[in-house]
Parts: sequence; C-alpha cells; structure tokens
Amino acid sequence: MKAAPIGVLLLLSAPSAVGQDLASQSLRRNTWELGLWAAGGKTLKGGARAEFFQVGARVGRVLTNQHLKGWARGNFEWAADLMPAYVAFQRGQTVYGGSLTPLILKWNFTRSRRVAPFLELAGGLLFTDSKVPPGDTSKVNFTPGGGFGVHVFTRANRAVTFESHFTHISNAQIGSLNPGFDAVLMFRVGYTWFK
Repeated sequence: MKAAPIGVLLLLSAPSAVGQDLASQSLRRNTWELGLWAAGGKTLKGGARAEFFQVGARVGRVLTNQHLKGWARGNFEWAADLMPAYVAFQRGQTVYGGSLTPLILKWNFTRSRRVAPFLELAGGLLFTDSKVPPGDTSKVNFTPGGGFGVHVFTRANRAVTFESHFTHISNAQIGSLNPGFDAVLMFRVGYTWFK
C-alpha cells in the first residue's frame, strides 16, 4: 500500500522524452510564486501535545538562474507565508491565531519535466489569543522550521503543491516559562501560480 504513492511520485519525477519542460519553464529567474494552501498536523514529541490547522498564502521570488547539474540542478528562491488562520487544539482548548513567516529560503530542483521537488528553511512568528503551549508561557512565539515538498505541474505556470513541514514553536523566554513544542509536523496541500 505504501509503495503505490512512492511509485506514482517516482513516475512523475522521471524525465520525460516528450512534452514541455514545465518545471524549468515555470521556475525561471525573476518569476513570482503565488500560492494558497491548507495544512494540518500535530506535535511529534515533547511534554505538551497539540494538533494544528492552518490556512495560508505564499508569495515568493525566484532569485537565480539554474545552477548545478544532474539531480541537484535548480535555483534559489525567497518566499514568505501569511497564515490568517492558525488554530491550535491543546488540552481541550481551541486557540486561534495568525502567523507570518517572512523568511523562507528555498531550493527548487528543476531537473524533471513535470515535477519540481524543493527544500526550504523558514523563520517566522505566531500570534495567538491564548498562550501556546498552555500555562505561564506567551501569546507570541517564534516558529523556525524547514520542509520538503513537490510542485506537480498541471500545465505551464500552474502546479498542485504538496509539502511536509517541521516547525519548532518557542517563545524564546518572552514568557515566564518556555516549554514550547519541540517538533510539529504539518502536511500541506495547495495550488501555486508562477508569474
């Protein structure tokens, strides 16, 4: 059962002898990335447990031409995420908030014709109406993280995007206590336009 999704992903990522090179055509220098997405996930470890739901938008800009060769060929992109809906479910309490991630450093792999895997490192802020995690913590948290994903191109400049994202939620001693959430794993799905 688990081999089927991996097989489909490998099939899609294999270079095609026919058709357009959608990844390289869509991810060129000075191209803007605009996306809408939703995500869900939960904490993986640590004392406090929680589940999360997010709705967000991304804007990014491809900053370089194609570099490197073979499987590593790609380009560098800066991006930012705005999450007007960031909901935490913790200890029987629902906490509402929003988040801004102004720094996302992203490498797009563009060797394949129909898919573009990517890796990213990110840093942002989370603002909530109650303290996260609960206790004598803070309503403001820092959210460093990283992720990997794939743009699956449906046509030139249009892609369905899937991503796994790890986040560390910490108030960096703004509150009296800083238990944080060591590792939050989120799964995202969205639609992306490249202009």
